[in-house]
Amino acid sequence: MARNTSPATKARIVTMIERGAKSYAEVGRAVKRDPTTVSRIYKRYHKSHNFTAVGSRSGRPRKLTKYDGKLAAYSLARGTAASAAELQRAIFPHVCTETIRRRIKEEGLECFRRQKVPYLKPEHIQLRLAWGIDLLLWTVDGWSAVVFSDASKFNVFGADGNRRCWRKRGKALDPHYTQKKVAHGGNSVMVWGCVTHDGVGRLHRIDARLTSAGYVKLLNEELLGSLSDHNIDPRNIFFQRDRDRKQWTKLVQDFLQRNRIDSLPWPACSPDMNIIENVWDQLDRQVRARVPRAKNTKELWRDLREEWSKIPQTYIDHLYDSLPARVQSLVEAKGGSTGF
Repeated sequence: MARNTSPATKARIVTMIERGAKSYAEVGRAVKRDPTTVSRIYKRYHKSHNFTAVGSRSGRPRKLTKYDGKLAAYSLARGTAASAAELQRAIFPHVCTETIRRRIKEEGLECFRRQKVPYLKPEHIQLRLAWGIDLLLWTVDGWSAVVFSDASKFNVFGADGNRRCWRKRGKALDPHYTQKKVAHGGNSVMVWGCVTHDGVGRLHRIDARLTSAGYVKLLNEELLGSLSDHNIDPRNIFFQRDRDRKQWTKLVQDFLQRNRIDSLPWPACSPDMNIIENVWDQLDRQVRARVPRAKNTKELWRDLREEWSKIPQTYIDHLYDSLPARVQSLVEAKGGSTGF
């Protein structure tokens, strides 16, 4: 393979010749270059008087230079463009999108689905970090007393769309490449459920806007019912719920106190610490695997109930086992998004 000659070597060639070198061959031996290369460099210098000048090369020149590739990668990283098609329209109209994709890949970028994470304000990050530090020493045995709860939406015709992005491997949680989300995004079914160390609890369909009084009624029937189903004493659990205002009213607090149920403090915007989020994903996969798929909300609710009861206990055990590592990851991320 031909070697490029550095500007320093070119300068040495010109200097040796102009100081009286006997031949191009003598100079070539000194700089380890062929005499014809020495001759070409010397003649080109007298035309341009520039040691960095590059001679003509064989083959068609690339349509996108190294600088173009770096510009494309920078535009994707900073969010000024989201795809090769946008780069083509805005910056490189003279080339096709496939050429742009090849150049982006040469810069070390690959196309991935954006990982969904909650939008975290600075105060959220601080509270998450403080919470993680407080619970850092909890073992799996300690976490086994926690009952996790949440609500989730399931769509008849598939989950909400996923956006894609170009990035390097290992950068999935970089804020530039994540898709921020808010709860809850319609042909869908909203459900509430809970998970205990002994298995899933009851699944409840939410048909109307849930008030504080409605939430207390739900807890009285579904939470206490779930604990009874698993022979769990309410006095021996920590109940987890998110920071929705209606779930922390005096009405709710009074209900929990009457039933001697302790609450687990919970930082806002922390679905990555709540293992029921993984259970929702598992439920969604099981429902989607059914043939035929649900065509309406009535069929979807039927499928959700049937598949909820089939979630394996081994899967629940694995999630509880992961909790110490989740908290450790949260502290290492200084309260930011984790990979869970």
